[in-house]
Amino acid sequence: SIGSNGYIKEEIVSPVGDYSSYEEEYQNEMKEIEKSFSEGEKDGKIAVLRVYGILDVEDVLPITKKLREIEEGDYKGAILWIDSPGGSVAAVTQITYEILRFKGKKPIVAYIGGYGASGAYYISSVCSKIVARSDADVGSIGVIYAHVNASEYYRQYGFKFDIIKTGKHKDAGADWRSLTDEEREGIKSSIADAFSRFIFTVAKGRNLSYDYVFEYADGSVWSGKEAKDAKFIDAVGNFDTAIGEIKNLIGLKNPEIVFIEEESSGTENYSSERWDVLRYQLETTIFIDKS
Repeated sequence: SIGSNGYIKEEIVSPVGDYSSYEEEYQNEMKEIEKSFSEGEKDGKIAVLRVYGILDVEDVLPITKKLREIEEGDYKGAILWIDSPGGSVAAVTQITYEILRFKGKKPIVAYIGGYGASGAYYISSVCSKIVARSDADVGSIGVIYAHVNASEYYRQYGFKFDIIKTGKHKDAGADWRSLTDEEREGIKSSIADAFSRFIFTVAKGRNLSYDYVFEYADGSVWSGKEAKDAKFIDAVGNFDTAIGEIKNLIGLKNPEIVFIEEESSGTENYSSERWDVLRYQLETTIFIDKS
């Protein structure tokens, strides 16, 4: 960090706490590894589909296609291996519908390996079970809209715009002007609606009350352990823990694990400099008063 005098200020943080908990976690991981080496005749197939990166409309069709192929195939169930910080409302709600459709026929377990936040937690919440690593980032229940007003920058550097439009709101959200009060209120209403839908979906998926989820819906990200304590996931563990969960749901002893390769969805083409990615890292410019 930068000190008040302008020089770099260093702060050394030392580990604290009881190390026995880490020893117990290590031993549990070793037991899971030993169990995963079981051999013998397979009694069913489990599909593993990876969901990763910023979720946008380019991801909807590939994920839908794979889920329906798994549903129609000879698989007993599926695991969604999730590593995502979230995504657009449109993409997330469509993917959630497909997961609910799949769950109506076969069990599906979400495994959060690193990130399962915001829209990624949205889709996880409707799965049959959720497993997350203890150090995974989980939660961030909330909705964000960020508007960049670059009009002063454009003015300073001599940019001029001639806007020809069919209605006064056609360029709402454009960076060459600020939002009007009417537009800001409209966006707030849209954000509030998506926020309520998020809370409702989590409450239904996790069998919790709307009010209970609402109390936690401040955008905070939790560790896997914190999420488990707050009832937002079912188990803390690794991928083999997720396999154990779906084995119990289906009644299998030694399933064949089949890793499904998702076809190109456009996600991997996202540059870290693109606005679509950066907007998920910005502070919100519109805050919804939950009261």
